[in-house]
Amino acid sequence: MSDVLGAGEVPLVEKLRSVPKDYRTCVAIQWAEDGRETGHRFIPVGHMMHEAADEIERLRALTPNEKS
Repeated sequence: MSDVLGAGEVPLVEKLRSVPKDYRTCVAIQWAEDGRETGHRFIPVGHMMHEAADEIERLRALTPNEKS
């Protein structure tokens, strides 16, 4: 692997997978005239992070290893 990691740094794929797959966050998407939030949307952050980790691993598998 050609990743450059400093002392104690966690690899990106490991960081992505550390988020629970079912984790979601909520954002306001609609407000009343008085400023109250009246509409929300859930974003499947955990699912997207696991998909990103899968894609990184897939691309790494396609990339030939570089020798220093």
